[in-house]
Amino acid sequence: MRKPSLFGELIIALTFLPIMTLQGMEGKMFAPLAFTVVMALLASLVLSIVANPIPVLLCAQAGAGTRQLSVRAAQRVYRPVLAMALENRKTVLLGTAGFLALSLAAVPF
Repeated sequence: MRKPSLFGELIIALTFLPIMTLQGMEGKMFAPLAFTVVMALLASLVLSIVANPIPVLLCAQAGAGTRQLSVRAAQRVYRPVLAMALENRKTVLLGTAGFLALSLAAVPF
């Protein structure tokens, strides 16, 4: 997880490099913004590499038993709803088509 996070944040920070090199009025307006964003990105990168792994590890170890309970509870709710939807396919499809029509009607607004 560290490598994609590192490369993603560095790529985003590098996109602000051209903004930092602007001259004149544009440079005065946008260079401080670019520096601020890059500093915030680099600070969050350092924080995600240094400070976050330990609390995540502790939470993962503490919640290992409760995860099974939440999965079972979700399955108790999901399975009857799925069975009902599979028994009433036409109703589900008509309802879905109705919501699609409503969303398409709302596009101009």
